[in-house]
Amino acid sequence: MSLAGESESDTAEKTVSIFSKAVSALGDVTKSSQLIESVSGLVKQSIISKINDVTIIVDDLERIEDGSLASLILGDLYDMCSSESSIKAIVVMNDSKSSVSKSLIEKVICWKFKYEISSENAFDIAFRTLDVSPDIQRFMIKRLDEIQPLNLRVLIRLCDRMKQVSRMLDSMEDEIDVESSKQTLFHKMLYLSFLHHQQDQGLDEIVEQINTICMHDEQDERHPFYKQYIFHDESNSFVEFTLGCLSRPLRDSDLHNLHPKTNELSDFIHAKGLSRYSDEELEVKISSLIDYVSNETNPSLSLWYSAVNFLAYLYSLDASNDERLSNIVNIAQERLEYITPSEERHFQTFSCNSGLPKNIDELRSYFKEKESKDNHAQLIEEIVTSKWIEVDRKAYTHATNCQEPLTLKADDWLDAIGKWDHHDLELFWDFCIEVHRVSSLDQFFGKDNREQLPILLKLQLDSMTPCLRKGLLTRIYNLLSAS
Repeated sequence: MSLAGESESDTAEKTVSIFSKAVSALGDVTKSSQLIESVSGLVKQSIISKINDVTIIVDDLERIEDGSLASLILGDLYDMCSSESSIKAIVVMNDSKSSVSKSLIEKVICWKFKYEISSENAFDIAFRTLDVSPDIQRFMIKRLDEIQPLNLRVLIRLCDRMKQVSRMLDSMEDEIDVESSKQTLFHKMLYLSFLHHQQDQGLDEIVEQINTICMHDEQDERHPFYKQYIFHDESNSFVEFTLGCLSRPLRDSDLHNLHPKTNELSDFIHAKGLSRYSDEELEVKISSLIDYVSNETNPSLSLWYSAVNFLAYLYSLDASNDERLSNIVNIAQERLEYITPSEERHFQTFSCNSGLPKNIDELRSYFKEKESKDNHAQLIEEIVTSKWIEVDRKAYTHATNCQEPLTLKADDWLDAIGKWDHHDLELFWDFCIEVHRVSSLDQFFGKDNREQLPILLKLQLDSMTPCLRKGLLTRIYNLLSAS
């Protein structure tokens, strides 16, 4: 018998009813109405003597707020089990939340078994009907390790909502990378469920925490899950849906942070492996991309926006001699009315202003995880000897934790930069932009070195012909000079 969701009077009546049925099932000894008059009457010997070889299971005893009633039920069970009849009782309860005194529990309970379910078993039980790949299974199990779920019923209900999201994503397979998009949304749903059900945070509090922006010199007291990039530009309706309180059907536009479909064009747009292209190959790619933006009759909207954004970025780097590049925004604005579909799907992988992206957003996701503080001297040594891709997270952690400025001289910075390829320079520029936003470049480089470095860079730039490397170095130079 489960005592969840019952009023105190209903609990008493239910207790009498269950025991009455148990007696009746064993034989019509006499009318139950004559034998059972109250909860205390259940322990009368005249009834107990007629109940043999019975196991009584009581669940959710901790849900009864009236400690005296819960203690009475537990005491009556003890009396019944202490009789000569072969009666046994199993009480399933969370004793840490029960109103029954610990001394009574210790007195009447013979054996205590603590049930701890593994994350693998929790996934098998709660999400066995969710059709996902082995990779997503492993990913979700790792997230379950993090949240240590306490209630499988919550996860089972969450699974039903995940299946609805999964069907919606499957219908977008022509435009998005379904696999990575599912992983992102399921990740958010598990975290939101944890914050609501295990951290006791209501909808309003969760929405407020997601939208809280802390300055770099302010202490962020939110739960660590809020500090991850996973909730970037989150929609309130998706939070409501996950928590089961959305008053309308979920729409495509409620699903944010989806991943564009991966192909050669999108790889190029998202700056994956730019360093593998020669200057000639880069010009060919840029020309093809301009043709796509200018002439494609039925483009993927998310891919088209990203293409415009990336071409504007390349133009700002002075990375191409294609004359059409300088007019790319005007070309895009003229085409908007012809390519915008009647029902626009929202992809929050770029920022928009009047229908066009403002700047390059999310070229890479290497700032997702911020590592712990690293040793100052070791970081300097690694910057000098390593590629920037190998140290950017450590450097970012150093900068955002307001540690002492690095004591790396401008000459050493220049030598290190000279060893980095295009990809490292892309990462380094993005790094400087982010540090400039959340902290201070002077705080990271040291004011004297930050002022000297662009002077040294300028000497190199004056002797270089137009190429991607010169464009990247110019962008770094401009940022350091202006700060």
